[in-house]
Formats: sequence, structure tokens, C-alpha cells
Amino acid sequence: MRTIIVLLLFPLLASAAELETAQFRIAIATHCEEGEVTCADVAASITDKQSQHTQFIQGGTQHTTCADGISPCRFLGYRFVAEDKYYSVSEGGLLTVTTHQGKEIYREQGRWDYEK
Repeated sequence: MRTIIVLLLFPLLASAAELETAQFRIAIATHCEEGEVTCADVAASITDKQSQHTQFIQGGTQHTTCADGISPCRFLGYRFVAEDKYYSVSEGGLLTVTTHQGKEIYREQGRWDYEK
């Protein structure tokens, strides 16, 4: 059933990308209109390659703040919230997993594959 859900959601999206690391495959899809600078409606499916367990989580884009201290500037990546963890995926393909208390528990470089 999870595969069906992903296939139904992803074709409707403005953009999609997949990050491949040694341990995880992360499919990221934005549900915002093209041209929006920030997006608070981003979905990810994170599959552990060893266990084949897939988890679906929600999040948004991350950006630096412009000189005015308010406006979003450069895109940094994505941040997703799970029950007990934050998953950050950088523009450069770095996956970082932290606890809600900020303790880093996993870090791994991956490679992006963008769908056109």
C-alpha cells in the first residue's frame, strides 16, 4: 500500500528529487507552486536499504535569511520532522539526523538524482 500512496502523490507535485546515500534512499517532493521561494509542504519517503522499512514524513525547505533579517535568500535544503527525530537534507546532499534535543545521531553524504 505504501508504494501505491507514493505513486499517487508524486506525479501531482511541482518538483521531485531523490537522494541516495549508502544506507538510505530519500524521495523528496514539494507540494508548492513553482516559483514560490519557500515551501512548508514537502513530503519525503525515507527507505532504509538494509531493513527495507519506509517512513513517510512532512517538512519544508530551509533558506538563509537575507540582509533584512526576514526575507528568505539562498536555498539550503530540506528539514523533516519525525516523531523523535529531525531529518535535514542539504542542497549538497548531506543527510543529518538529530534528536529533538539537537544531538546528532547520523550523518552521511549522498548523491542527488533530480527528475525532470
